[in-house]
Amino acid sequence: MILDLLQQQGLAGRVDGEYLQGGIGELPAAGLVRVMVEEQDYAAAKAIIDKWDAVQPLHVPVPAPRKAGSRFGALLLGVVAGAAISYAYHRGPVMTEGIDYTGNGVLDERWTFAPGGRTVKYDIDRNRDGKVDYITRFSRDGTIDFVDADDNFDGVFESRTHYRQGNPELTETDTDKDGFRDFKTNFEHGVIVSFEYIYPATGRPQKIEYLKPGKITHAELDTDKDGKMDKRIRYDEIGEILAVEDIR
Repeated sequence: MILDLLQQQGLAGRVDGEYLQGGIGELPAAGLVRVMVEEQDYAAAKAIIDKWDAVQPLHVPVPAPRKAGSRFGALLLGVVAGAAISYAYHRGPVMTEGIDYTGNGVLDERWTFAPGGRTVKYDIDRNRDGKVDYITRFSRDGTIDFVDADDNFDGVFESRTHYRQGNPELTETDTDKDGFRDFKTNFEHGVIVSFEYIYPATGRPQKIEYLKPGKITHAELDTDKDGKMDKRIRYDEIGEILAVEDIR
């Protein structure tokens, strides 16, 4: 939590000693986990933490339970505390590593990990303009869930690619920034097999281009925009039209 707070304010840091918690029975119970920052950032980090600490609610002592229920209360408290620690251990992203390609002190490529070592997120600034333009999110089993991309580097993530078993399955793109994803790229086993141009009024394809392998072999069109394909165009090896057919 503290590391996230510092990172939100632009300060880099790391967590030391988090994995020592597994040996708590053989180690001192305090001082195992520390948030470390660069020496020149110490004053700024301390000010941020002090300000955060000042607005936290004061601890209110919990009355001691009756003797008859003391063992049950202690057991319940242990279960709740264990569940909270387990959730934080497996879900809370607390460690960041990355690469500063430009040497300006800002990570251009960055990985975020949960305390157990599971990768949570990967992001990168591909054109080195100081803004992240490609973000990969990972599911709990460590596989890629989806990727958001800003491929024209205008600050808007116009594309989202969904993954299945490690391969891209579908990319949806808003090409004109109107909030409607009007272009789809379909994959099979990670290979592009078709492009769909979506007509906003119907939400159905107005044109579908089929590829194999990598070249357009044919296309289908809905020329009257009624939601049904009525024309097929066949192409030769260099993309020249061979034939136009009615398919109704």
